[in-house]
Amino acid sequence: MPDKKTIYSIAANVELVRSRLTKASLYENLAEECVELAQACLKKARKIREENYTPLTDKQIDASINEEYADISLVAATLGLHKDYKLMLKKCRRWVERNVPVPGPEDGKSNETD
Repeated sequence: MPDKKTIYSIAANVELVRSRLTKASLYENLAEECVELAQACLKKARKIREENYTPLTDKQIDASINEEYADISLVAATLGLHKDYKLMLKKCRRWVERNVPVPGPEDGKSNETD
């Protein structure tokens, strides 16, 4: 967690940027940063699979992913976007349902709890 001085400095700079750029410009910036994060993630997947060679190291790719994520977080904060934890929980539960098999009768186990 950053210290208070860092948080206040970020907030002051966010306010300055918000006062100078239009919302349309900020949304364009957000879209561009999302594309850059997507490209970095695709590069990481290539590296993990060891297909379609990339000369970048894991450390370089991870740094790029972290940088793009920070950029997205900063632009989102400037736009006044926030994390909706209730929505995140709902989506997380759905993600688990789709991707984590639940043992059933065919496995010789019951879904019921005693």
